[in-house]
Amino acid sequence: MGKKNPILAAFFSFIIAGFGHFYIDRFAKGVFFLALEILTTYYAYFYAREIGFILNIIVSVWAAVDAYTIAKQIEPLKKEGPEIYI
Repeated sequence: MGKKNPILAAFFSFIIAGFGHFYIDRFAKGVFFLALEILTTYYAYFYAREIGFILNIIVSVWAAVDAYTIAKQIEPLKKEGPEIYI
């Protein structure tokens, strides 16, 4: 998998919640946050614009912080065997 850029993961998740999780290969969380984004957008469009918009921002920030935190914890793959210096 390799190390992913935490800032890029947070940016993707802030723009569209869940996309940062897809970037760092956390598909279940990505689907969860994307579903929340769709639900809050639907709520904002059809019921209460102000409350739905605030909920949408909260979901986006939550997803961005979560994607950033997870991406920071991902360890890069370590090569097996001796290191060879040329």
